[in-house]
Amino acid sequence: MHNKNVNNLNSNHIDSKNFSFSQDILFELEKFVTARINIKNIGNIENNVEIVDISDNNSKVEYPQWYKDEKGSGLLIHSSSCCLDLKIKCINDGELNILLLGKDIRDKNGVNAPIFIDFTVFQINGENIIESPILASYEDFYRFTKMVKDSDIITIHIEWKPVNDSSIFKTSISRLKTQINNLNRELELRKGIVEDYNKLILSSIGVKTSDGKITYRNFFRPSAPGFLDNFWFTRYLQHNFPNEEYDINIFSVFGVIDDTITKSMSGKKIFYSPETINKRFPEANKFGRYALDYVDLGMGYDLIDKSNYFRFPYWYFIFDPTVDEEQIENSINYWNSLDYDKSKNVTVIASHDEWKLRTFIANDIEKFTDIDYAGPWRHNNSDLWNKFNNDKLSFLKQYKFNICAENVEDDAYVTEKIFHSIMCNCIPLYAGGGNYLEPNILNDKAILRWNLNEDNSDTVELFKNLLLDEQSYKEFRDQEPFLDNSSKFLIKQFSILEKHFERLIYD
Repeated sequence: MHNKNVNNLNSNHIDSKNFSFSQDILFELEKFVTARINIKNIGNIENNVEIVDISDNNSKVEYPQWYKDEKGSGLLIHSSSCCLDLKIKCINDGELNILLLGKDIRDKNGVNAPIFIDFTVFQINGENIIESPILASYEDFYRFTKMVKDSDIITIHIEWKPVNDSSIFKTSISRLKTQINNLNRELELRKGIVEDYNKLILSSIGVKTSDGKITYRNFFRPSAPGFLDNFWFTRYLQHNFPNEEYDINIFSVFGVIDDTITKSMSGKKIFYSPETINKRFPEANKFGRYALDYVDLGMGYDLIDKSNYFRFPYWYFIFDPTVDEEQIENSINYWNSLDYDKSKNVTVIASHDEWKLRTFIANDIEKFTDIDYAGPWRHNNSDLWNKFNNDKLSFLKQYKFNICAENVEDDAYVTEKIFHSIMCNCIPLYAGGGNYLEPNILNDKAILRWNLNEDNSDTVELFKNLLLDEQSYKEFRDQEPFLDNSSKFLIKQFSILEKHFERLIYD
């Protein structure tokens, strides 16, 4: 067993005898050599893993609360030793998940830095798992899964180094180019916002328009819905109330959860969640569901019957904030009439599948057809990046079917994923939403839906028939995915949203 140290940072060896590094420099350098290993035994709430032995005594081992749910508990290891031997014990039968990642490093706005680690050796019980080195970062991680029994002892050996001249760059360069393109688009977007809606001032508490009318608090991550989407609520208010004076603070789940939302402040308070609070951001329940006792308006995907709550799921953002009744009707009619030529069968675009909804579908249908995995999860197709410049909708238009399962199962948690499929004339292969799959909007007969706790053999058989019989496929696809009265329902929802903002502005 060899134990490298943080001074061996690349193929050009740095001899610590000849260089005197300050602690600050060592801290900065350590970021680039620190591997993160996530380990979880997935099954039921009693599932867990225990460390029996670990070679790097300086490793940081954590058991975070967010990594514990009804499917089990897990642990995180951070090590900069560049070589780690680990022995773990599995508690209960389950599926062992091991993720290889880089360190989670973010800037002051919460943007993740793509720091890649070159994993050169990965062995489980003495067996080589990777045939060649892999590059992984916090967002583009490598996942290994293995079915285990209660009390199984698993030995793990991992070696790694920071990115260097011999690293395998092919896939990651494509991803980095995509990130650069996205950042360039973000820059252009922000320029457009500045030109159209005055200057936006970035501050430590969020984003505030120069006229002081609206402040975003906790929208730290640029990837956060509501932040990059042209500041949807800002555009909505400036379009619908252009001459009114108001002071509104919009809180969200992204960023630091503190007690600011409970305090008195200038202006009205809104809590908006584009994500499932129950499963992904349970810490946001610290002050009650949507902090409804402290805010003037709560909005999200949940079904809550309170006067200061309004169900406004994130998928509504597929409509521009300036949309009117005619545009809503025209959009629904257009999406109901799509007829794209299809050259490929099935795809899925996903960065992970922590809760196994996509695995649930993919394992059923890959018996009958190949699946193009266009995202980091199970990646086997780079066309999305290389040919379509990460334009998801243009990429999807090639496919007959799209696996568009949610990240996690939660009642009424329905996101834009299924709507992107419909907007590209793909038959949705869907799991999620619990008992509420937008019953006022979607025609469930035009969707192939998997239910986690039910026998899905009829759905699988229907998929197989649609795959093999072109006429059956066309008849199924030609069903209108939106219900007849869906446009009227949406128009009513946007009208209610306007009334809520009128109350906030004029009361």
